[in-house]
Order: sequence, then structure tokens, then C-alpha cells
Amino acid sequence: MLLNKYFTIHSVERRDEDTIFHVTLNPNHEIYRGHFQGNPISPGVCTVEMVKECAQQITEAPLSFANIKNCRFISLLTPASESELLVHVNLTESEEGYAIKANVNGQEQAYLTLSGELCVNE
Repeated sequence: MLLNKYFTIHSVERRDEDTIFHVTLNPNHEIYRGHFQGNPISPGVCTVEMVKECAQQITEAPLSFANIKNCRFISLLTPASESELLVHVNLTESEEGYAIKANVNGQEQAYLTLSGELCVNE
């Protein structure tokens, strides 16, 4: 899990069908030493995992991706340029467990849009 290591959730707000997580990236996390030293870039897989872990906060259950139908990395995410993020998560129940639509945004920049299916790990 990356929660409270790679990123921290500071607050959560509910707006209609969306849940918005106010998160901060940890620029001192060890992942940035190898990705890339001197010019840290948040790995895409960590951004996707952050979305999943935020969804788990909503369901209060362990989740995994059954599929990702669409995942678009819009901009490079770096902890130096944008450590405060908004993670928008929209979950609806589905045959697999939950359909998810999510995006990750900074103050002036969009970083990720994602849609897919999450299943509950038994």
C-alpha cells in the first residue's frame, strides 16, 4: 500500500456521485530515488494505485482492478511541481464489483483520467 507512505489523504468531500480526495505526495518517498534521481517523476503505476487506494476508502474493502478500459496520462506528475492533488473517484456497483471513473488533477493541470472495473478481494 502506498497510503501514508507515497501519498497522504488530508480530507475527503462528497459531491453528488463523486468523492474527492485531497492528497499530498511525499517527495521524500524512496521511489523517487530511482524514478529519476535529480528529476523525480511519479510513476504511472503509482498514480493508478493511488486511485485504487482512494476507492478502497469509499468501499472499506480491499479492491483490485478487474480491468482498465481507458487510462490516459495527460501530463508528467512530479512531486516538486505539484504535490497537492485532487483525486476524483466515481464508483457505481457493477457485475464485477464496481465500475470506476476517476481523474487526478492539480491546481492548474490534469494528470490522469481512468475508467474500468474494480472487484472486491475476498
